[in-house]
Order: sequence, then C-alpha cells, then structure tokens
Amino acid sequence: MLRPTKRWSKLSITRIPMGYEIAATNLQMALAYAAIANGGKRMEPRIIKAVVDRDNRVVLQFLPKVVCQAVQPEAAAQMVEALRGVVSDVGTAEGAQVPGYEVAGKTGTARKVVGGEYAAGKYRSSFIGFLPAEKPEFLVSILVDDPKGKVYYGGLVAGPAFKNIATQVAEQLHLNRGVSVVARRSAL
Repeated sequence: MLRPTKRWSKLSITRIPMGYEIAATNLQMALAYAAIANGGKRMEPRIIKAVVDRDNRVVLQFLPKVVCQAVQPEAAAQMVEALRGVVSDVGTAEGAQVPGYEVAGKTGTARKVVGGEYAAGKYRSSFIGFLPAEKPEFLVSILVDDPKGKVYYGGLVAGPAFKNIATQVAEQLHLNRGVSVVARRSAL
C-alpha cells in the first residue's frame, strides 16, 4: 500500500525509495521477486502443484500461469545480477549463501509500526532469495517479526534461515550443483 501523494510529508520522497511509508505482504514481496526471477513475468501464485491418488497418479494438475509481463526481460536480468551481489562475499547477506549454488536475493530491515508509529527497538527482518540464480527453480521468503537479541539486520537474522531452508529444498528437488558457488564482486 502506498498513500496518495496528497498525504505525503516533505520527507516522503526520500523515505519511500528505502521502503518506508509503504506496506506489502510477504506474499506480495515474494511475487515481485519471483517476477524478477522469471524474466519479468508475474506468475499467478499457486500453493498446490498437483493432486495425486493413492497410486501416485496425477488426478489434477495446476500448471504455471503468467499473469503479465511486469518488467522487461533485460531489466529483470539486470536485477538478478544486482541481487547476486547481495549474497556475494561482500554483500549484506553472505550468510544466505547455499553451498554449491549461486543465490540471488535481497535483505530487508525495517522498523516495526506499532500504533501507527515506528516503534523504537522493534524490527522486521527479511530475506527473499531464489536459486540457482542463473535458472531459478524456487524462491524462499523469510520474515522474522521482532527478532530477539541485539542482532536484527535481515542479512544476519533471516539470511541464515533462508540458507537452512533453501539447502533442504535444493536437496529434496535434487538440483544439480553449479560450478559457481559464490558471486564475487569487487565493488557494489
């Protein structure tokens, strides 16, 4: 959600690009990043891939459905490259690296809104990533609401949770490990 421009403050134009003064659900964020991973195509979300009977025969299948071309493929490819840098050895989510795979993703750290105002010391930490970055097979979105302890940055809290889940999913899907394990960048 984005407030109408008539209700923006003098600082809104500097805050909105950083993610403040807007609201999106975790599913909305996952769909946005999935569009980037899919070459700019926004897909209809689906929870179930297929229904099978007792003999493991598919009785109902839910095929992927493109909703629209949200961004141009070239722009999506540039975003994927930038998101690879986030999970590089010099990025903010080094802890989200999955051994044997190149990950693309983004951290998020936001102050929590309580009673209509940003609460001191309350945060929402997130990481959304997909792999393999070159040809994505799945996306995982992690949101930690009000992490405990002194560490609250998305890359340090949600990034390692992504790594644990993505490692298990990659193993269950029997994904081939890539030759490039970690993106290395000299500058961001």
